[in-house]
Amino acid sequence: MKRITGIFSFLAAMILWSAFAAGTATAAQLADLLRQRLSQEVRAAVSGDVELQNVRVLQGEELLSADGNYRIGSVALDGYTGMNRMNYRVELLEANRIPRSVLVEVRYEALIDVFITAHALPKGSALSESNFYPVRHRVSRLPVGAVTDKKDVIGKTLRINLSEGLVLKRDHFFIAGMVKRGQKVKVEIESGSVLIATRGILRTEGTVGSTVRVYCEASKKEIIGVLVAVDTVKVKV
Repeated sequence: MKRITGIFSFLAAMILWSAFAAGTATAAQLADLLRQRLSQEVRAAVSGDVELQNVRVLQGEELLSADGNYRIGSVALDGYTGMNRMNYRVELLEANRIPRSVLVEVRYEALIDVFITAHALPKGSALSESNFYPVRHRVSRLPVGAVTDKKDVIGKTLRINLSEGLVLKRDHFFIAGMVKRGQKVKVEIESGSVLIATRGILRTEGTVGSTVRVYCEASKKEIIGVLVAVDTVKVKV
C-alpha cells in the first residue's frame, strides 16, 4: 500500500512539473503555479529574504476555478496595501482566447538570522563561530534584544552563563563603556552652586549616561546619580 501511495505521489509531482515546464496548467494546478510565481516576484521586489505567507484572490476568482488550460503571462505589482502586503495583477492566457487577469493580495514575512548557542557557555566566555549557529527567523516575531549581525557576537564576552539552544541577545554581553558593580568611582554631589567631591562604590552596573546606585563613603548611604564618565557619578540634591 505504501508503495502504491508513493507511486501516485511521484506521478502527481511529475504532472505538476510538466505543467510548470510547459507554462500551462489546469485549474487544479494553477494555484500552486501562481504561488510559485508570486513567491519569485515578491523576492525580486523586496530586499532581503522573505517568506510567502498567504495569497488571496481579490478579483477574478472564477477564472481560477474554471476548467481549461492556462498559462501565466505577465505579473505586475499593483500597489502596496499595508505592512508586508502587496497586490499583483496576474495575466492568464488560454489558447485562442483574449487574455484575462486576476487581482491577488500577497502577504509575506521578512526573514533575518538570529544566533543560537551551540552548547552551554559560562560567564566570561569570548565567543567564536563554533559557539553558535544561525537560524532564519520572522522579523515580526523577533525576540526583544536578539542579535541579528554576526559581527556583534564574535569576540564579545558573556556577562552571564548561557545554556544550549538560547537566542543570543545584546544584554548577554559586556557593552563597551560598561562599568561593573563594585567599581570605585568619584562621586560629585551638586547642590545649587556648591559641589562636593567624595568617593563611592557602584551598587549597580551601568554605561556612561545611565542612572546608577552608588554607596557614598562620606554619608555611608546609597544614593542615585548619573554615570557621567567611567569613573565619575554626579548626584544632584
